[in-house]
Amino acid sequence: MGPVTRKRKLEEEKLSSNVAAAEEPSKRSKSHEAIEFVDTKNRESNIDAFEIKNGDKSIVCKKYLTRTKETKDKEHFATPSLVFTHGAGGGIETPAIAEFAEGFASIDTALCFQGTMNLKSRVKSFHAVIENQDWGLALGGRSMGARAAVMTANEYGKTEALVLVSYPLVSEKGDVRDEILLEISKNIEVLFVIGDGDKMCPLDRLNEVREKMKATSWLMVVKGADHGMSVKPKSATEHFVRETGKVAAQWLKRKDSKKLEAAICWNDEAGEAAMTAWHGDNSTPDSIPKSTSKRASGEDTEEEEKETKVQSPRKRKKRA
Repeated sequence: MGPVTRKRKLEEEKLSSNVAAAEEPSKRSKSHEAIEFVDTKNRESNIDAFEIKNGDKSIVCKKYLTRTKETKDKEHFATPSLVFTHGAGGGIETPAIAEFAEGFASIDTALCFQGTMNLKSRVKSFHAVIENQDWGLALGGRSMGARAAVMTANEYGKTEALVLVSYPLVSEKGDVRDEILLEISKNIEVLFVIGDGDKMCPLDRLNEVREKMKATSWLMVVKGADHGMSVKPKSATEHFVRETGKVAAQWLKRKDSKKLEAAICWNDEAGEAAMTAWHGDNSTPDSIPKSTSKRASGEDTEEEEKETKVQSPRKRKKRA
């Protein structure tokens, strides 16, 4: 056998490192009963990039993988429990998507795909992806991508759950875009992940829609976040976005129809974002604690949406 080259030696060291990481006891077990956190940050070996043919074009996809004890090499990929897409002006490389997916992959595998800026075209891309790939019957997206996910679910009868991040409920003209939400089947479970400073999805308006929906919905309020999930200080944004992905994955595994709301807040002592316990519903908003970090500024910073100048609606009148 010839001498070991420096390149080959580096490749062998990288392979050994990846195998060792897969065998660490902190990794998620096969059982869905024990939900364990896996640190996915900077684990490029657990991202599978590929393309799906869609007519004469291709859809760029990234699968964020969660290693199990049985997964000791990159040849074995898990089925994604969530198919997710981006907003109207970004892509799957933007931090709002990549960090959400990394957080989700700490619990389970997610597949993100790149779409066009046209809503109907994005829905067609959803169909192309789920017809090409095995998936766990949950669809999702952020902003415009969330609308596309809802439209796809309303067309595709096998969908079981929706993860809607920064859903753009209110248009630039102030219209409430709730028609497709009201069409969601009662057999589909819905998770809204919304910043309490999101002018495109005021929580009072959203809760009015939730009360009218046939489907059961859960609400995760991100304290201090705007439409782009940006918070102050800016350095905390990554922690919040990754936590939203982690929470979404946990929710898909365990849901309590009697505990419909929770919040993600900044924990100064731990120096990280963390969620509260799930509780009641929107009749008990005071149970959501105030964030210990400074609230995001009134201006939405999401580069994916042009509709960021929506004025906050008047607060709904108290019920008699």
